[in-house]
Amino acid sequence: MKLHILGCSSVYPNRGQATSGYVLETTLGRLLIDCGHEVVSKLVEYCPLRDLTAVIVSHMHPDHYYGLFALSNRLHAERLRHLPLFLPPSGAKAIQGMAQVMGFDYDHMLDCFELIEYNPTRPLLVIGLTIQMKQTRHSVNTYAMRLSESASSNHLVYTSDTAWFDELVEFCMGAHLLLVEATYYPYPAASESIERWHLTPEEAGRLITESQVEKALVTHYDAKYSQAVLSAASGVGLTNHVVLAREHEEYVL
Repeated sequence: MKLHILGCSSVYPNRGQATSGYVLETTLGRLLIDCGHEVVSKLVEYCPLRDLTAVIVSHMHPDHYYGLFALSNRLHAERLRHLPLFLPPSGAKAIQGMAQVMGFDYDHMLDCFELIEYNPTRPLLVIGLTIQMKQTRHSVNTYAMRLSESASSNHLVYTSDTAWFDELVEFCMGAHLLLVEATYYPYPAASESIERWHLTPEEAGRLITESQVEKALVTHYDAKYSQAVLSAASGVGLTNHVVLAREHEEYVL
């Protein structure tokens, strides 16, 4: 397996960059994991659209799925049809609602994509990958993913968006590569009372340590604070195997 980073910004794109988007390549094809703002422009820099085998979305927040509208336009322009698109439960309804608000032709999307709502309680089989899911602690139903090939013992875990919860450690345990969010920086003033839906960099570091992963990529961060985020996530003794995710970098599992 090979992971290619398309976008790793937080809820809004870092300058000239994209929000969440990653391609996992196997011997059987390429899977696009999430498709946020500006991801399509990065995708076509990486590979022809005809080489994309399927798309999966972790949750229905715009920074993780809004690029699907641009992707459908590109697919239509290149006369590519019925690309498998795996969505969380009720994801198709969310896309249809957004399309109606924007005046976007939903039937056009149905022509470009084969919409499939996955059952997060069952493993999903795509391009030779087994994808196990774990619901995270987030403001909408969101699913972390553990991806592996049958021919390999290496696992990629993608946390997607989540606040800390103890069961996440077990889900990530022993992964070869952990793609972990670290959105919650800078921290709000102590006087502010807000609901927590994301990890702090320190919590990301704790997850990396407790789940005993081989290597970790810190993602979903604001580039203005990248060094502070990396420093906090690296903690003590983690420097050698914790790095920031960066666009168009690749990691072989």
